[in-house]
Amino acid sequence: MRLSVSFLLASSSAQSCDDFTLGQRCQSACNGDFYRCQDSCDNGDFTCVTRCEAESLDCQSACPCGANCPQGCSTSETCGGNKFCSYTSIMVLNPKQHFRDQALAINTLDDSVSEVVFDYKFLDLEDACSVIFRGESYFLGGYQRTRQVAKIGGEGCEVEVLDDRLSVDHQDGVFGSCSVFDDQVALCFAVENEESKTCFAWEPGMRQTQLPTANESHDWAEMVNFRGSLFTKYSWFFNQEETISDPEIRCHGKSEILDVGSKKWTNGTDFPISPLRGHMMTADDQFVYVLAGKTIGGGAALIPSAYKYDVSSGIWSEIGSLIQRSSWLNSVTQFNSSWYAGYCALEKATLDENGMIDSEIILPDNNNCYMELYYATFVEIPAGKCQA
Repeated sequence: MRLSVSFLLASSSAQSCDDFTLGQRCQSACNGDFYRCQDSCDNGDFTCVTRCEAESLDCQSACPCGANCPQGCSTSETCGGNKFCSYTSIMVLNPKQHFRDQALAINTLDDSVSEVVFDYKFLDLEDACSVIFRGESYFLGGYQRTRQVAKIGGEGCEVEVLDDRLSVDHQDGVFGSCSVFDDQVALCFAVENEESKTCFAWEPGMRQTQLPTANESHDWAEMVNFRGSLFTKYSWFFNQEETISDPEIRCHGKSEILDVGSKKWTNGTDFPISPLRGHMMTADDQFVYVLAGKTIGGGAALIPSAYKYDVSSGIWSEIGSLIQRSSWLNSVTQFNSSWYAGYCALEKATLDENGMIDSEIILPDNNNCYMELYYATFVEIPAGKCQA
């Protein structure tokens, strides 16, 4: 049995929940508890498995935005006592801070930013897939170690490099995309000799299996999970003989959706502006979002605009602009109805009552681009975690 970590969230998707991000983290942990419980059952002990299923559904119902806490942590005192309601800080792991065993921590309650201690061990962070899966923070693949499997372990302030290895090379960041799909991790578009159309499913201890092939090439693409299905947009058009030299021709703004039910890719609506690269995508229970990016050709101008996509209607809508106009604004995370984005500085963009974003710089660049965030990993953590 596969329990969808988005099942109970999706069942009430008509009304947005303020603590959607915390609800996702909680339900992912519930799903992990289910598999650990199931693994402890003897073969053929269906009573044990049924008990595990019931406990997991109760766990998901008690999550922020779950069936028993539809308004999130503020629903009731009991809901507010869920441990994931304390995950109000965001830890930022980045290649530049890697060499100092430091990370940044954003306190989402007051938007203060501090340095925390984090032991990266021998993690190949650059271009690794970072994903929350079954309650654990995993790093899969990487620029140098393309079959690496690691996770945040110990007390949550260090990396644990695992003996497990990917059976298919994966370089994320500028070469591919990853996201949870059908209770596995989908590692996509990183194999060029497959025209950057293939995805491979991974779960701990299992050999990777191939998922359905996309209709379009999606190298340099971004990908998110939206209500259980995968959504991806943009790509570098793959041409094995490199006979196409015009970057405007080699790129496209097409979007595709891999449906969790039919397991088939279908095309969505093309992105409304010039083909974009270096952008970031997020999703909540209502929309898919695209933030910033660079155009292809013509000087590769930065586009600081933010867009939302209504999957049901196929309509893209502009919702405002970010403040920063750096050459690579590719470090972004969504925390409920706000986004934290940065390169040299760190800014916060929040949806207002009209559905438009209002941005402010919360950590200016006063030290010659000290942060230099590059495809940084953002992980929600309890307040005060990993302090020096």
